[in-house]
Amino acid sequence: MIARAERTLRLARTESGISRFERRVICGGSAAHADAVSRYHRATRRYSRALCAMAVLDYEAEAEEAREEARREALLAREDEIEAETGTLRLWHVSRTCRGGYDTYSDFVVVAATAEQARRAYPSKYARWDKATRRFVYRDGTPAEYGGWLDAIDTLEVTCVGDAADGMEPGKVICASYHAG
Repeated sequence: MIARAERTLRLARTESGISRFERRVICGGSAAHADAVSRYHRATRRYSRALCAMAVLDYEAEAEEAREEARREALLAREDEIEAETGTLRLWHVSRTCRGGYDTYSDFVVVAATAEQARRAYPSKYARWDKATRRFVYRDGTPAEYGGWLDAIDTLEVTCVGDAADGMEPGKVICASYHAG
């Protein structure tokens, strides 16, 4: 669609690039002049339609980018809200619903205030949840691509086990089940 509109725009520009005086000189007669004028008007209408088509395509692309940016902002705001929630610390059992294979974690128990915070915990101390990319990353910021846990935190099963003891800190993993291969 974009290539077609650009081609039409180029063609219309070349056809409408002749001035009235040049058309009169080139045509020489009234019938030829009338024919040249009608071709000129068709070319300018085609040029206008092509400009409108390009503007609509640009608008649609900008609107989609704006919608995507709004979605990202909403996700970041939700992540900040989840991170800021406080309350009674509880013990949460977090387990994956799909089979992981070898060298993966199947479940763990973590200290957190809410189930959403427990979802964002990593079973080992080497990675953390990055709210901007919505995935787990190592401490240096590189993605935790090969590892024992999954980034699809919405598929995790989170169950409250009980209240945490005094002195426990949020995000502390009490125990984890790792299946070495």
